[in-house]
Amino acid sequence: MTGNPSSRQPRSLTSNFPSTTAIPTVLLTDADTMQTQSKTAHHDILSEFKRKLNQDWKRTNWVDQVFYVRDEIYGWMIAGNPTNAVRLLVTVNQRMRSGRFPEIQSSDLFKPGATCFIVFAILLTLDYGHLIHIFHKHSVNDYRLDWNIEEWKDAHQDIQADLEAEGLNASEVIAAFQARKWAFNPVPLTLMMHNHLKGVDWILPFAKCRKVAEGGTATVYQVLVQEELLADDFREAIAAGRQNHESLRGCYEFAIKEYTKDWEPDFKRECHAFMAIRGQEGMVQFLGQFVRDRIGDDGKRETTYNILLEYGEFDLEEFFGEQQQYPPVLQLEIVLFWESFFKVADAISRVHNLTIRTEDGQTKIYNGWHADIKPENILRVYGEFKLADFGFAKFSDFKGSGHIPTSFIDGGTAAYGVSHMY
Repeated sequence: MTGNPSSRQPRSLTSNFPSTTAIPTVLLTDADTMQTQSKTAHHDILSEFKRKLNQDWKRTNWVDQVFYVRDEIYGWMIAGNPTNAVRLLVTVNQRMRSGRFPEIQSSDLFKPGATCFIVFAILLTLDYGHLIHIFHKHSVNDYRLDWNIEEWKDAHQDIQADLEAEGLNASEVIAAFQARKWAFNPVPLTLMMHNHLKGVDWILPFAKCRKVAEGGTATVYQVLVQEELLADDFREAIAAGRQNHESLRGCYEFAIKEYTKDWEPDFKRECHAFMAIRGQEGMVQFLGQFVRDRIGDDGKRETTYNILLEYGEFDLEEFFGEQQQYPPVLQLEIVLFWESFFKVADAISRVHNLTIRTEDGQTKIYNGWHADIKPENILRVYGEFKLADFGFAKFSDFKGSGHIPTSFIDGGTAAYGVSHMY
């Protein structure tokens, strides 16, 4: 509505009290009514955001760390007409000083390559939503949440100056933002991820994480992750691992093999081997890797090296030792069992003579050694036997059929190794 409100006739709002009671007359202009309705609507959208944040988008991992689902926040932000992002911006802009014009539009929150709708969400939870234009202006966006603002040198000083111009304690605002941001930036889980998570504040979005094995070089964990937290390609790669587990519905199961700093060379070698056998039938598949800093049991900071893998329900030794696991008896059972088991023999043969076709169409051949074949390294992965644990594996270029390949093997298990190696 436009025009001068004072030029319109005000309405008189009276009650039905008896005439003997003196009731003051309240005069409201149309502009006053609209402003009251607007404030109520804006308050409602902010309340709805906070309600959904705590009821719909909130998750808790296996060590009770709280985090939020970014994709669900995004979906809600862009919904509606006008969008919820627009309504939120209108709400927070009411806190701007008189005479100031909005310095950011909703389209700025979703600019490709520099989105800052998560930055906006973080500020809203701190009641600093009206400061989004400052963070946006200085390129604090969703892709840089792991950056420490205080280490940005000139940018840090500029942000401080702008915050202080708003009459705020800049150090307090920045510290609050730095502390809150990790809950809105859990570790992204994508197929073939290769992340170095610097610092101890990263939140792993695992609903469950249980130690299942511990060897001389690494520890293996069973992990459950809710499906909305996995990228589409990751879910497709472990489709057989989808399950409903206790109170968690729609979870995916995989394994994490964790090395400590002392075994970093073994971690790198196994990653290299898994990349070589990627997509090969009969072998446990590599899903990605990440390096992570954490606080150890002794209270000191330590670095761990982690490989994401298909999860094996049990190994061959456990399979034969399980009292409830009856051997195949019927002809069809016997055939199916040995067909599945022979896939491991085929896998070993392919390791010895590994053929890889590159993206440009070339074919490369390598000689390989698994170097630690034993019952514990043959896993049952959702009904299929697969060769696992390539921690000691080595590969060399194929030099022709007349050449006998050799390599120095610096690992393995004596009980299952060939006699001339020991």
